[in-house]
Amino acid sequence: RGDVDEVTTDIIKSLILEQSSESLAQAISVIYQLSPMQTDMLLSKLNVMQREYPNERRWFAFAANAALGQSRFYEAAGYYQRAVNIDANPYYQAFIADLLYNAGNDTLALEAANKIGDDLTLNIKNSYFILTLTL
Repeated sequence: RGDVDEVTTDIIKSLILEQSSESLAQAISVIYQLSPMQTDMLLSKLNVMQREYPNERRWFAFAANAALGQSRFYEAAGYYQRAVNIDANPYYQAFIADLLYNAGNDTLALEAANKIGDDLTLNIKNSYFILTLTL
């Protein structure tokens, strides 16, 4: 339990710091490699951050990535929905559609996809939603 706490505390510390995109991508990569127990502890800590900073969508996005790392598609979609409630980011909405699609719920995935703004188009290929900017 001590090692789990240390690993997840280090992840939270790295996410708190304002970092480059490359550093954040590294942190996300580590999140995807966590065990289920580590993921649960990380989600608990991210929930604390969400309560402390309720208007910062990034904590919900990080939680979504942690849930996704364990293939918890519905849970990840829920975290992204909370991020969308703070900031109507079309990419997050597209992630919701993608997660619901990968969870096998085509109906909810289509509903989520229909909420994506006009600046994005959605194509389905090889069981994934692929986003392309319309220029």
